[in-house]
Amino acid sequence: MVLNDASIIDEKSVTAITIYAKTDTGRLGYGGNKLAPVTVYLADGATQIDGKLITSINVNGGSFTPPSETKYSYTINYYFVDAQGSVSPSDTVDSHTDTEISNEEITYKRVEDVDGYQSGTTYVLDTEKSSERFIWTQDKQNFSVYYAVDANENGIPDYRKTTYRLIYNLNGASGSVTDATE
Repeated sequence: MVLNDASIIDEKSVTAITIYAKTDTGRLGYGGNKLAPVTVYLADGATQIDGKLITSINVNGGSFTPPSETKYSYTINYYFVDAQGSVSPSDTVDSHTDTEISNEEITYKRVEDVDGYQSGTTYVLDTEKSSERFIWTQDKQNFSVYYAVDANENGIPDYRKTTYRLIYNLNGASGSVTDATE
């Protein structure tokens, strides 16, 4: 509906109205889910709008009560991957809320601080499964961190290692073949 300024406001005593508009498109240029106050100046010649006079404002679905501030949040889920590639979720979940989005790197727990960690087992961060960049760029973002078993401590998750099976054919000859260990 269009508000009639004669019945809602006294044009002689009001020079500006503050409205709440979607702002903050974020780093990637989209989003616009943060509400921020924007002042609309009603006086002709105001420098903010260079002499454009607003005589009415369309407020379809609007309210005279300012909306509550959006609470932004992110969640980090932790997982363990065994030597065969089976994934088990951890009970550890990090959640954070704030009034604005941060473009800073998000820190996550060391493997020793995650529920389900088994002492005596060596783990490595599985970068291929884990979220690539731990940057909070939009609201309600989810990150996944996978720690995989790395028994020989070479930095490669055990389930990603290629294994081969050799079968020997003696072609009718006698004797046996001993498997080499190297």
